[in-house]
Amino acid sequence: MPSAFTQFLCGLDFALGPSKEVIITGDINSEDTREMIGVLRKSFVPNKVVVFLPEGPSRQEMEAVAPFLKSYSSIHGHTTAYVCSNYSCSPPTSDASRMIDLLCGEPVE
Repeated sequence: MPSAFTQFLCGLDFALGPSKEVIITGDINSEDTREMIGVLRKSFVPNKVVVFLPEGPSRQEMEAVAPFLKSYSSIHGHTTAYVCSNYSCSPPTSDASRMIDLLCGEPVE
C-alpha cells in the first residue's frame, strides 16, 4: 500500500466536496481574535479553507492579490467570521461557537 494513499483520499474527499470557506477578520493582537482562531484550530472540521484578514497594511496587500476580500470587514470593531459555501456566505458572526455551528452544517437561526 503506498504511503501517501491516505493523504490522497483526503485530497479526493476535498475535491469532491462539499467544502467550506472561513474568512476571519480582526486585529491579530486582540483576545477575541485569538479565541476565535483557537476554537477553530481545536475543532475537527475537515474540508475547510481558512483566510485570516488582518487589520493594517497586510490587509491591503491581501486585497491587492484577492480583491473579493474587500467586502469582508469586522463588525463594530469585533473579530468577525464569515462562513461560506457554494458561493454564498452566512451572516457574519463574532461568536466563535456560532462559527463552529455554521461550519458543522447546523442551520442558521
